[in-house]
Parts: sequence; C-alpha cells; structure tokens
Amino acid sequence: MPWAGSTSLAFQAGDQTPPSVPNSLSANAVSSSEIDLTWSASTDSGSGVAGYRVYRNGSPTPIAFTSFAFYNDTGLTPSTTYTYKVSAVDNATNESTQSTQTQATTQAGGVAGDAADWAKRSTISDVVWAYNFGSAAEVNQFRWENGTGNDPNNLHNSTLLFDNTDGIGGTGCMVSRIPTGGIANGNWNRPMAALPAGALGNGKATADPAAFGTVKLRSYDPTNSAQDFNFTTGYYGPLSTQATYPTWKGDTAPWDGTEIWVQFRAKISGSRWSNGNPSGKLVFIDVTGVTGFQEIVVQSENLDGAAGGQNYFGTNPFRMYTSHGSEPNSLLTVPQGTGSQVQPGGPYAATCQVGSFHAPNVCWCWPPDEWVVVLMHLIPGEDGNDQFYGANPASPLSAWPKHDTVLEAWVQRPAIGETDYTKVYEAFNVALDYWTNGGGASGLHPPAFNKVGPTGYMNDNSGVAVPAAVGWDQKFTEIIMSKGWLPPVGVTAPAFWTA
Repeated sequence: MPWAGSTSLAFQAGDQTPPSVPNSLSANAVSSSEIDLTWSASTDSGSGVAGYRVYRNGSPTPIAFTSFAFYNDTGLTPSTTYTYKVSAVDNATNESTQSTQTQATTQAGGVAGDAADWAKRSTISDVVWAYNFGSAAEVNQFRWENGTGNDPNNLHNSTLLFDNTDGIGGTGCMVSRIPTGGIANGNWNRPMAALPAGALGNGKATADPAAFGTVKLRSYDPTNSAQDFNFTTGYYGPLSTQATYPTWKGDTAPWDGTEIWVQFRAKISGSRWSNGNPSGKLVFIDVTGVTGFQEIVVQSENLDGAAGGQNYFGTNPFRMYTSHGSEPNSLLTVPQGTGSQVQPGGPYAATCQVGSFHAPNVCWCWPPDEWVVVLMHLIPGEDGNDQFYGANPASPLSAWPKHDTVLEAWVQRPAIGETDYTKVYEAFNVALDYWTNGGGASGLHPPAFNKVGPTGYMNDNSGVAVPAAVGWDQKFTEIIMSKGWLPPVGVTAPAFWTA
C-alpha cells in the first residue's frame, strides 16, 4: 500500500519502474529553527514523477511529501544537527532509492543567533531608533512615573526597572513589575523623534539611526520636566495635516513622517491571569505629556469570566482600543466601536468575537512566560472627528466624517519555531479623535502621533487603579520604531505586506 501521506498518487497498472534517484541534495540552516532543502528533480519514463518523500534523522517514516524539488523543515531546535534523505515517487506509487544523505546544523538560538538577527533588523534603512535594553541606562532615560513625569534616577520608586536576568540571550530587558498588592505606576515613554547620543538624548553611546539621516536629530532633555511634558515635535501624520500645521510651538519643521511601524518583543508572566487581577495596558502609541484621545492601546486584559474568574481559559487575547475607551469609536473591533470581530483580517477573524472569549482556541492568545514578537503598523488619518463629535455627541460613529486611519498588527512566537507573523488586526477605515488639551491649534499637540510607550498601567473598567491580587511582570526588549516595514524574526522579505 502507498504511504498515507501520498493520497494524491493515482495507481497506474503496468508501471513497476521507480523514478530516478534525487541527487544533489543540499541542506541550508536559515535560522535557529529552520533548515531548507533543495535537490535535483527526478525523472520517470512511465507514469511520471508525482513528488518526493523527505526523511529525517534515519527514520523509516517520511516527515513530508512534496510535489516540488525543495522543502523547508521548520520548528527545529537551535544548535542541533539534522540529517536528511529524499526519495522520488511516481504516479504508480513506485518509490526510488533514497538519495545520498546530507546534514545541517540549525543556528544558535541564544546569544549568537539572536544577536545576528537583532543586528539585521535594527539597522534596516527606515529604522529611526532601536533599543534592546542591554543596559540600565537605556531604561532609565525614559522612565515615566505617573504623576511626576520622567524619573531617570528612579527617585519615586517606579515599577519600571532594568532586569539583567532575562532578555534575548540573557543580555537584559526592561520590566514593568507589578508586585502583589501593588499598583503599576511606571511607563517607558519614548518620543518617536530621532535623538542624539548621551544623557541629554537617547541615553545610549551612539545617536539614533534616524532612518539613514532622512529624519533630523532632535534634542531632548529628560531632566527638564517642562520639556518632558511638552515635547512638541517629531510628529507623524498625513500630508494634509502637515500642510495645515507647517509649524508647531515655534518649531518650523515639526514633522518626521506619515507612516509608523513599531516592533517589539514582550513577555507576560503567567501569574498575570490569576483570579482577581485587574485589567491593564501593554503598549501605548500616542503623544507625549498627556493621553490623547487618538491613543492606540494594546491591552493586557483579565476581565472576570469563565473558569473561576480566570478569563479566556487562563490567558489573554490580543485586543486594542482608542479614545480612552470612552467614546463611540473606542473598541477597535470590526465594525469599530460596537462590532464583534476582535482580531479582524487574520485567521481568527471569524472566531475571535466579542462574547466568545471563554471558548478555547477561538482567539490568538498571549502565551505565558514566553517572548512574543509584535509588529504594529499605523498610517494616521486626518483630523475632523473631534470637532464633529463635540458638536454632535449623539450621532452614530458611521456619521463621523473621517474613517481613514490604517491600523494593522501581527504576532510571532519564535520560541516554537514560527518564522512568519500571524495577523491579529487589520482595518483600513479606523476613525480617530485627535483631542489633546483643546485639540487643533489650541491643543498641546497637533492631530498626530509622536510617542511609543510600553507600560504596566492597570485599572478596572471605570478607570480606577486596582491593586494586583497576584503580582506579575510585563517584560520588553528589542523595540524598534521605523518609517517603513520591519521583517519578522528570521524572515528577510515582507511577504505579509502589500502596500
């Protein structure tokens, strides 16, 4: 009988001659979890070649059947040697002799492999700045303690800390630590602007890449509370908004771009989803000094629900909101505001619905105690909704004049060998409200974005801070802000994105 994996092979009586043996088998380790195989195609003068069986490590059972003269073996262990042989099968189920064996060793998954990957991704031409939090200085420079502003010397005992025991390859990371009975009060608020090196800049030994010099270096003094709360430059917004506000607060060149890409790795403790722990936030994309109504917030959620209060079967689906969670456009669902799709545009669009969170496997959910890569893409839309909503508070969201913001998000789990992203959000018609202390020309900021803020901020549904029932950590590393696409870890081409 033919192998079960060869169900596409059609038996043809009379052909008892196997195909030629595949030759020139080669194996190339492209990452810590993937080896790519190629070989020369076989020939068959009878029923024709149907495909190839791939054998690994001497096992008599093939790991795959493919119609092509190549195969990518994924989900492998770092720094491990694998051996391979390939055979050809014809349409009469005759199998050739196996090829000559070849082997390859996967790349190191620890310091060496991840260091090389970080070096590649953090120096792409559109990168404005990048941090891997390999030193306390990189954390201290932008430590924000709620109510006091930037606190580079941690005088207020912020919950935002440098952790030298974790990170990719053990090089360190940033952690927002929420102790049992405590309330998180620390954020890392980094202006999107490119900054020079040093204590009165980016806190590092070298200046930011500044997208190969296409973005100007701007000054920033974290010890100056007035500037820290009022860093009014380095904005991203549509060209029409830039034309409306060609200058801002005395800055004759306040704009840096129209498109934002942010990539980071995050690890959330499994204890975060303990019974009684409050809702919270993971990352803000917003403006400095205040919380703008245009904020894009990635949640760190734990609402009461099934399984004795441990929601979502003890984990946390990827979710986002805007407008402080208080306006008709707030829930970033599809349809926006009152829709049911929480993870639109990807494989969970049909199943991850408001009201269905308590069923298993219906959403992409954060794995506990595992580094996850997150990629976010934002093309800010135009202003106009704040004025309309202020004058027409009873109007439905569909009546708002501007539904033109693009927002996308992907996730990736390198720890289990993933080499591409899973899309967890896609919407090309998001409606934002650009209100910041007055909005428009009277506000602190123009209708735009200029800050990225990993955090551990937590509160209940009414916005009141609630102590943690069981403490947890939210850790961050390898955060990159770019004007253009950023590849996933281990991937060299943006196959997931078409402009």
